Formats: sequence, C-alpha cells, structure tokens
Amino acid sequence: MYSRIKREISKRLTKEAKNKFKRALWKSGVGHIFRTVASDKVKFEKIFKQAPASIMIYPTNLCNALCSFCAYPTNTDPKKIMPNEIAFKAIDDLIAMGGGTIADFTTNLGDPLVDPNLADKLAYAKSKGVRITRFFTNGILLDRTGLIEKVAPHLDELHVSLPGLDRKNYLEVFRVDKAEKVGRGLIKLGEHKARTGKPGRVFIEIRASRALEVVMQDEGMRHLKPYFDTGVFELGFVRTTYENWSGVISDKEMIGDMKLIRRPPVKKDIPCGLLFFNPGVLPDGHMRACSCWYLTTNYDKLTLPKITERPLADILFGDEHRKIMLDWTDGDLPPPCSGCSNYEPAFFSLKDVVKMATSIR
Repeated sequence: MYSRIKREISKRLTKEAKNKFKRALWKSGVGHIFRTVASDKVKFEKIFKQAPASIMIYPTNLCNALCSFCAYPTNTDPKKIMPNEIAFKAIDDLIAMGGGTIADFTTNLGDPLVDPNLADKLAYAKSKGVRITRFFTNGILLDRTGLIEKVAPHLDELHVSLPGLDRKNYLEVFRVDKAEKVGRGLIKLGEHKARTGKPGRVFIEIRASRALEVVMQDEGMRHLKPYFDTGVFELGFVRTTYENWSGVISDKEMIGDMKLIRRPPVKKDIPCGLLFFNPGVLPDGHMRACSCWYLTTNYDKLTLPKITERPLADILFGDEHRKIMLDWTDGDLPPPCSGCSNYEPAFFSLKDVVKMATSIR
C-alpha cells in the first residue's frame, strides 16, 4: 500500500513540492527520531542495513580525455588500476549481502576501458549471478585490437559518451583529438554487436555543445546511422546542461550551447538520500559512501574503510557510514556535499518511520 501511495505522490508533485513535503515530515518529528536512532549503532543497523541493488566499482581513476564539463583535470589522487582481487571481493561481498542486481563499472573519474583487466572483472560479476553489468566510457579505446571481443560477451549495457564526431568540436569539448579514433571504434563495435548481439544494449550518450540535429550531421555520425536504424545502437540521453561538480566547474568551461544547471539554493538539513544507496569502491579498495562528486580528491569525509580489510556488510551502514549521516544532522556536511547540485533529501518510508519510532520507545 505504501509503495502505491509513494508512486502517486511522485506522479503528482514537482521536485520542489516533494522536497517541501519531505522537509515538513522531517520537522514534524522524523528528524528527531532519525537522529536518535542514528546515535545507536544496533538500532541504526537493524533498521537501515541492507544490500544495495547497485554498486559502483571503479576499475581505474585514470582517464584519456579532459572533458570541459568534468572535474577530472582538477583531481589530485594518485592514478591506479584496480587489482582484480579487489573487484572480485566487492562482488562476492555484494552477493553475500543479498545484492547483485547491478554492478556498475563506471567511475566518477577515469575511463573503465583504460583497465586492461576490465573483461576479467565483468566476467567474474556475470559468473556470480550479477544481473546487469554496465559502464559509461568515452569510447576512445574501442578500436584497440581484441578489446571489444573480450569485453562485450560479459556486458549488458554499454554507454558511450561523445559530443558528436566533428574533429574540431570534439577537441573543444573533450579536449583531446580523438574523434576519428572514436568513430573507428564505434564502427567496430556496431559490426560486432550486429554479428553477435553483444553487448546486450549500446547507448550513444550525447554530451553536446551543439543542437542534436547539427551533431547528427557530422560525417562520423552519419556513418553510424545504419546502426541506429537497425537498433544496434540506441540514442541515450542528449545533454546540453551540466552539473557544477560542487562548484569545481564554472561557466568558463561551458562551450557553445552548453549551460550549467542552475538550481535554487536549498537548505540541506536532511541527510542526502544518495548516502543510502549510491556506494562505490575506489581502485585501492576504499569504499565511498556516495559515488557522486568530489572536489579535488575522492579521499575525504565520504571515504569509508577498505573492502579488503572489512566485509562490505560491516562497512555499509557501519560506524563510519553512520557518522556521516549523524554529523549531517548537526550541519557538518562532507565537503563535496555542500555545493552538490545532485542533493536529494532522504525520504523515509512509513515502514521506516514506524520501525524507528518503535525502536526508541
């Protein structure tokens, strides 16, 4: 019944109205109840600890592009490739917790195809029963000999981001001269998928500084038209508006039709909902409570213990994770969260509220 009510509320209310509704609930006493529960390890874990439906596994933090809309150029972390053993441990722990719907090998910096052992990680996930494997890539390495043949059989969704395939525009937006290389790789990918059916689905994600009709007239994009026409490729999200990466990206990085997303200031008194279901595993095995943005490093207040030192079940909603949420209720937000435009106040279900209220009687 609650799920039906929640769906009905979601359909009828704007995002702003939903957030006002969440804040009204929070102020009516849910905030006090949550803080009381979050102060108690046993109660908090009993109510909130659960396997995430999806986990992000960062195969690398190294990228081969310098996209104008991305904070990667400002990142100061040492560059690494995730050892297979760390990815395997993350997958094993996820399955042991009862999760395993999605293993997402996208990172909040870096390109997954840079990892020479990515196919091993994907194959392991599928062998353990993970339902959907996926990742986003700029596609620059798709033309590498044998790469598609190794990766594709174990991949359910591949999302290739590009601004189009005009050489000059690609260089302006992605800041590397790789348009022709990407075009060659996409044709190889299209031929492979047409022949084998793998990957399961291929989405071309447009990160544009120009109108879509202009992008699709690029010579390289015209070469891809047969794959769109036959359903081998699908058009993904067409983006001309971009997040500010907690203030790291400014208007000066925007090119042509690109615009920063402007959202009205919002009071962030309720912990962000992404803290409950958006975990990631960094290349060295550290967990991250949220796979959203960073300022200059992924090693900040959102960083949790290493998965190689403790089971995933002990880390998610464990002491360090719980402290992030408890500190939030005191107004002490992790650095990237203060300016993050992805903020979405947590919405506690009626079931959760009843459990929390009952536990503190």
